[in-house]
Amino acid sequence: MLHGGRLVHFLQKWQQLTSDPWVLQCVRGYKLEFATTPPIQRRLPSCRARGPQQVEVLNEEVGVLLSKGAIREVPYHSTQFVSTLFTVPKKTGGLRPVINLKPLNRYLQVRRFKMEGLGVLKHLLQPGDFMGKVDLKDAYFTIPVDVNSRRFLTFQWQGRFYQFQCVPFGVATAPRVFTKVLKVPIALLRRQGYRLIVYLDDVLVFGRTREGCREALMAVLQLLSSLGFVPNREKSILEPTQRITFLGSGIDSLRMIAFLPDGKVQELQQLAVATLSTDSLITARELASLIGKMQATTGAVWHAPLHFRSLQRLLITVLRVTRGNWEFLVPLTEAARADLRWWRDQLSNHNSRPILLPTADMVVETDASKIGWGGFCNGVHTGGRWSAEERTAHINVLELQAASLAVRGFCRELQSGHIRVRSDNSTVVAYLNHLGGTRSLELLSVTLDLWEWCTDRNLSISAEHIPGRDNVRADFSSRHFSVATEWTLDRHTFLSLQATFPLLSKGVDLFASRTNHQLPQFVSWHPEPEAIGTDAFTLRWNEWGMAYAFPPFILIARTLRKVQQDRAQVLLIAPVWDTAIWYPVLLEMLVGEPVLLPRHEHLLTQPESHRPHPEGKKLLLAAWPVCGDNTASPLREVLEFLLSLYEKGLQYRTLNVYRSAISTTHLPVEGQPLGQHPLVKRFLKGVFELRPALPKYSFTWDLPNGGYGGGQAHLHLQSSVCLTTRDAETTTPVLHRREKSLDAYQCQMTCVMRIMHEIVTLQAKVSAQGDVIHTLQDRNDQLQLDKVAQDKRFLDYKLGVMRNLYGAENKQVDDTNQSRDIEDTSGLNTLVSALEEELEKIQQAKEAGLTLGGQEDNTVSKVWMADAIEQAISDINRQISTLKTTVWLVSQTPPTSDDPGRVIDDLQQLVTSNQLFLNNLQEAALSGTQQLSDKPQEQLTVQQRLLSPAVPTPASKAVHGSKPLTQLMTSTEIRGTKSSPLKQLISNSINARIPVTETEDFLSQLAHTAEWWQVAEDFRLGMKKDSDIEGVVEVTNITPADLTPSAVESFHTWRQKLQDPSLCMKLYFCGGLEHPTSRMNELIKYGFSEQDFSHGTFGVGLYFSKHPSKAANFCPLGKILLAEVVLGKTESVVKKNHTRRTPPNGFDSVVTPGRLLPSPSGVSMVTNQEYVVFHPDQAVPVCLMEYQIVQQSATNGNK
Repeated sequence: MLHGGRLVHFLQKWQQLTSDPWVLQCVRGYKLEFATTPPIQRRLPSCRARGPQQVEVLNEEVGVLLSKGAIREVPYHSTQFVSTLFTVPKKTGGLRPVINLKPLNRYLQVRRFKMEGLGVLKHLLQPGDFMGKVDLKDAYFTIPVDVNSRRFLTFQWQGRFYQFQCVPFGVATAPRVFTKVLKVPIALLRRQGYRLIVYLDDVLVFGRTREGCREALMAVLQLLSSLGFVPNREKSILEPTQRITFLGSGIDSLRMIAFLPDGKVQELQQLAVATLSTDSLITARELASLIGKMQATTGAVWHAPLHFRSLQRLLITVLRVTRGNWEFLVPLTEAARADLRWWRDQLSNHNSRPILLPTADMVVETDASKIGWGGFCNGVHTGGRWSAEERTAHINVLELQAASLAVRGFCRELQSGHIRVRSDNSTVVAYLNHLGGTRSLELLSVTLDLWEWCTDRNLSISAEHIPGRDNVRADFSSRHFSVATEWTLDRHTFLSLQATFPLLSKGVDLFASRTNHQLPQFVSWHPEPEAIGTDAFTLRWNEWGMAYAFPPFILIARTLRKVQQDRAQVLLIAPVWDTAIWYPVLLEMLVGEPVLLPRHEHLLTQPESHRPHPEGKKLLLAAWPVCGDNTASPLREVLEFLLSLYEKGLQYRTLNVYRSAISTTHLPVEGQPLGQHPLVKRFLKGVFELRPALPKYSFTWDLPNGGYGGGQAHLHLQSSVCLTTRDAETTTPVLHRREKSLDAYQCQMTCVMRIMHEIVTLQAKVSAQGDVIHTLQDRNDQLQLDKVAQDKRFLDYKLGVMRNLYGAENKQVDDTNQSRDIEDTSGLNTLVSALEEELEKIQQAKEAGLTLGGQEDNTVSKVWMADAIEQAISDINRQISTLKTTVWLVSQTPPTSDDPGRVIDDLQQLVTSNQLFLNNLQEAALSGTQQLSDKPQEQLTVQQRLLSPAVPTPASKAVHGSKPLTQLMTSTEIRGTKSSPLKQLISNSINARIPVTETEDFLSQLAHTAEWWQVAEDFRLGMKKDSDIEGVVEVTNITPADLTPSAVESFHTWRQKLQDPSLCMKLYFCGGLEHPTSRMNELIKYGFSEQDFSHGTFGVGLYFSKHPSKAANFCPLGKILLAEVVLGKTESVVKKNHTRRTPPNGFDSVVTPGRLLPSPSGVSMVTNQEYVVFHPDQAVPVCLMEYQIVQQSATNGNK
């Protein structure tokens, strides 16, 4: 039986081992060390058991303590400090008795001290060691308490008072006292050569052999027993082994790893599952307990800290906000849930940690300054400048970011191993070695990102500190940069080239860096993160299809030689220097027409400072598609070859076979297979139109009567057709049922060729004007310079117009240099005249065809020939109407410097608009309100009524009798009493969960009925009061939300947490945003940027506000809910007063762009609007509707 405070009986033995007065005093009796005056209780605390089970457990505990001599019953005295007795549940079931000493611990002086643990294994354990373990029984109870301190260790139970005679569990100073006392015999054992690890009452013993380990175990047992400690032989492991469990972790000396036992793994997995299944709510106390158990595994699970940092930050935030409320229910964030899922699913796969750090495969020295970062490894320097945004970060963040960049740059080819980072920043060392921290979210984010990158490559990383005076190589790289040759091509110019050469998007940027690469894949000069290689001249260039190369000009000759050696295909950016030695070689290697780049100040800039190139205005650059394969035929030669075959009389299918053979034997041209090049495809299309496959008979039909007469009529008609065809050979083509109008196609080709001729002429004029401008700039002749610059802008705009027209037929025309002024409309009028001439020929063909044969029994031939000719006339009329509209718009819109951008946008939209859509719109709108009139003048298409200035719009016959659109939108005759189709769609999508295709079919049917007007009414909402526009809505596209059952459940869970679950929505049409004068000058000079088209000049969106009367009461969850189903985009709100402001703090909006298009009739059209539809009852986004408002009243248009 253990006697409490039994060490006092072995005092003489202790005096032989040490003369330390504090240790000897603890052996005689430990005196409590108070930080303040010893406490005095004013009244006794209450101590009541809450059930018979608790009473039984506490009675048993008191009896055990009495039997061990740890306590004795004493009378009550007012100087005593009385604690309470209670129970807590055990993890294995049952109850554990606990004495509440927290009130006493507040007054004790708690000092820090060092404890040994698994962290020192790397210093003691050797491969193949044998191990044993000694556990001490009731360790704290062996140390007696001084008589004068016992009154503070009193507790009450069932009206009686008991006093501890020894150090109890729960005293804050007990671990330090026991560790300090036990160090005396442990020091003696270590002086005798025994390797030991001591953690409180657990002693781990090592031996090189089994016998050596057994000898050490016996020495430990004998010494500790002689000093009064009692070994617990049941928990001790006295038989040497090479695989043992110590402090909850397994140790394997053969594999030299630490690991978690299976029971511990299952326990943590069950805790993670239980936490995830608690509807995302857990108390702060339970969360802290879970984090503590996870943190205890870091000695055995290397990646453990990476997956409880989010939980730690969540706990810290909650306790700070709630001021230490441990019972607060904490909603788990998505990051916290991701950490828990890792413990549930991945713990078994990462259950090990090497005891010894592996030898470093690479040592990387890093440093950072406020201007850049640097790194050094194996004699190689790397580094770069910080961007303007990065420079604002704290220096610790920059130092850690520098380490991350250097590691990624030097070690991207390393697939397994260990990396040692050497830094002069102690914070970097701590965050890398501890796998993150909780003090800085930015530092944690960089650390987790770097460790994730290493984990994906089976890499481990550690850090060590070096003095700043020794970190000179990395420091040099972080402060000295070579930027004289680092120039970046204007991004919008590059995107234009990418559109011209589609395969460029799959290629690689051969001469780039972290801050100026144009393509996702790039090669850097020095080791850099994210680069796929270093030094492009050491790589094979024919592995990426079409590569992009913008080398320093001094390396152009070497670049061309590399293209030839690798037989690669490259888009080379180089100046037009016909005196350069490499210029003839460049011309020989061309496989397509080069693209001249526009001259402007910001064509070439430095990536960080955005400083323009000093020769940017004078330097003439071009994009040269070159190829080093001599077997690659130029596009022109291929087209000439196919044309020669056509002139020999070969048919379309034969030419198509040649096309396929050439495409499979030659490299791609201009970034795509030769057979798929737009010019080759267009040539084959022309061959098919000009030389189609002829049917066996010209035409056939059933004769009303058989016999000789019918056959005679057939022969007579066939001969008549042949005769008439021969006579009319010079004026009209032969028409067949499967053949389109030849003249119509020739008309289109004539139009395209004339446009191309006009473009070439304008390009020459623009280039000449540009040279004049440069000359005047050198002379400082500002007056003449302004005049010439204005003339050049006129030519630029005309060139842009012609390119837009040509772009409707050939998308490969370079339209990146569209300026915003115009000179005249002569070129457009010429095109209209050409089309009208071709139309006259078609009409002549129509008359000749209808009189063909001169017999009454050829009615069938008249019908199908008339259909074919009418189709050709319709095609020509459509082109004439479009060009007339263009002429009108150009002539009616004077060139100004206030709003030139709007003209080109309107023109482009009108030229490329879908005429069929406009026809269907008008027909559908009219079909729902009135029957179309039989009179030809009342059957005008929307295109003719809105876009043709020659045909006025009959206002009295618009729609629905004589009612204008503004009245029709609110007409009860149209809306009726039936349920809204839009609401029906929402209901079906949520409740019936119809497939996506059915949803699209539903809307497709809806778009061609009179219910359009009802949809328009649904979309209007509060439009009349808040907007300058009203009109008809056409739904053009539907993107259904990804409403899986889990997503809907998540929506409902979040919505229940809102204080007010009601949902209010309002659609806001916001006024146009006017650009400042400075921005307009930039538009004139450089053209539109991506930002201009991302916002447009007209916005529409949903606004989420705190006030239900204004918008949806989504609180901060609005943005989260939309992101959950990938619908909408968040931007700021454009108000009607032409200002753009951010929503209130914590709220956001969904805004999508659109543009107003003025037309000759005074009305407006708005395109490209989007609207997120929400279920009115469940507050769940159903779909993203894209729609068009296609008509507006002239009254509202003039507001």
